[in-house]
Amino acid sequence: MEFCQDLHTDPHFSDPHFCEAGMNNALIYTLLANCRAQNLDPEDYLVEAIKRLPPEATPDQAAALTPARIAAERRAKAAVEEVA
Repeated sequence: MEFCQDLHTDPHFSDPHFCEAGMNNALIYTLLANCRAQNLDPEDYLVEAIKRLPPEATPDQAAALTPARIAAERRAKAAVEEVA
């Protein structure tokens, strides 16, 4: 957040929402890049994560829905189904 405070002193970035929007965009881009790294369709991932995320989610609940964790769950489920 120190970076954001520095930006507010620059007249080119004086909008107080500029930094927040940038951080939100970075989060979305990171999620989508992680989906690709896990061979997940980003849209399918987002639909599943949003459906599973409680309205008042804690950080731990949100962390359980990372692309890596959902991909691991899907791989484990596929392995079980393959054995059956």
